[in-house]
Amino acid sequence: MLRAMATTTAVLGGGSFGTCLAVMAARRHEVRLWARRADVVDTINREHRNPAHLSDLALPEAVTATTDLASAVAGSEIVIVAVPSQATRQVLEQAAPHFSADVVLVAAMKGIEAETGLRMSEVFEAVLPEPLRKRVVFLSLGRSGCTMLAEFSGVLLILALAIVVAVSMLAVQRWLAPKRDFEEKLEPFECGEKQIVTPRQRFSVKFYLVAMLFVIFDLEAVFFYPFGALFRELSWHGLMAISVFTVPLVVGLVYEWKKGALEW
Repeated sequence: MLRAMATTTAVLGGGSFGTCLAVMAARRHEVRLWARRADVVDTINREHRNPAHLSDLALPEAVTATTDLASAVAGSEIVIVAVPSQATRQVLEQAAPHFSADVVLVAAMKGIEAETGLRMSEVFEAVLPEPLRKRVVFLSLGRSGCTMLAEFSGVLLILALAIVVAVSMLAVQRWLAPKRDFEEKLEPFECGEKQIVTPRQRFSVKFYLVAMLFVIFDLEAVFFYPFGALFRELSWHGLMAISVFTVPLVVGLVYEWKKGALEW
């Protein structure tokens, strides 16, 4: 990914929501993540993961962490505030003197301030100087939704590409395919061979039953391998467990065989 045009983004808050937002922002920007705990900052910079929140989520190389609030926001074109609502006023008061004049502030917290009963928008208005009040936007995205986007955005991208490719192929086929019908095309097999019997005859339901039984036993047979490999460790306890697993299948098969369901 090219980062020549990337902007510098600061994320204030090293919790799960702030970490998630930092990961998402790092796909297009250089990110400075501010956190209070020095051990969290040290682990993020060394191991690229947050040991306190979303520890299994790998952080991109573009994310660096710091405990210095002033250096985190200084020169940042975008500042995402993702601290708890009760800490918002204190963090804003400390960070406000270091905001650049053209900064875009993104408020990513919810709730009200317990001491004053003010909404977060009112806290921002009370703390920020007049020129910065118009540069605040509020992000309406829950923590769980943000985490899912960070973890599954790649899957969503592949799914979107698959849909685009499928629709494109259908459109191309419809555009390039012959517009006239002919006898061979109307046949179920386009190999040119004449049919011996009609393809529209009905098959007995027993045919499908046998097919389903084959699939079931084929899949269940896979579970015998770990039992055989660990027989000495499992001993007779394992044999009893695999018998409970196998006997109902065998009884069902014998029942179907006696009833003639396997003949068609």
